[in-house]
Amino acid sequence: MLFESKLARKRRIIKEYDAYVLIKKPHEIEHIKKACAITSQIFDCLLEKDLCVGKTEKQIAETIYAYSQDMFADKELAFDTIVGSGPNSSFVHSTPTDRVIQEGDIVQFDFGVRIKGYCSDLSRVVFMGSKTDAPKKVRRMLKCIKALQSEGVDRLKRHDSFNEIGSWMVESFKQKGLDYNYLHSLGHGVGQEIHEFPGISPKTKPELIPKPGMIVTIEPGLYFPSKFGCRIEDTLLVTETGAESLTTASRKLYLDRQ
Repeated sequence: MLFESKLARKRRIIKEYDAYVLIKKPHEIEHIKKACAITSQIFDCLLEKDLCVGKTEKQIAETIYAYSQDMFADKELAFDTIVGSGPNSSFVHSTPTDRVIQEGDIVQFDFGVRIKGYCSDLSRVVFMGSKTDAPKKVRRMLKCIKALQSEGVDRLKRHDSFNEIGSWMVESFKQKGLDYNYLHSLGHGVGQEIHEFPGISPKTKPELIPKPGMIVTIEPGLYFPSKFGCRIEDTLLVTETGAESLTTASRKLYLDRQ
């Protein structure tokens, strides 16, 4: 047999691992689709009847878990649920606290469930009150994030390279004077791990392009320390002709219970 050096073997294993992680098999796609459907349903239920002034971040996070179990998701969530209200929304990864949600707060959500070990990932942001009640800066930032997230999805559907999509997002924020408020990459792969290869950023190899069977997120965010933050994220399946959003939860930005 031909001799295979340690370096060659390492490179082969990495290549095989990358191929496995990048292109999902049909049964893996089905598990992730189901996880995303449940996650979307949970968020829509929260908007309809659970999210309100007076509840704590922890109470909302506990409700998310309760819904996940009612809908027969795995006992283990995809990752630690993020519910950050008011200034707590300015943290990229906040932990739910006993802070009471107040009128005029921005509430940032980031959560997912597992189905047979496969993850979903969803981020949504909601202002507690009407659009006319929101400060001008909040309205502007929410509009900006929603528009750029939609454009990022469109670029994924065009099968632009991950490098191009990530670089475009950085440049978009830079042109708006917001590049210092953009604190993470644009997205990542999703599978049995919540963060898988590839990352979507200017550092991603230019030759890496979206291919059918890949599942990735698009999640631009802006963060203003001690004030507020906003992030919108969807999990998407790359297809032959574009990309399909597996998370379909409401993108409503304002919640006025009055």
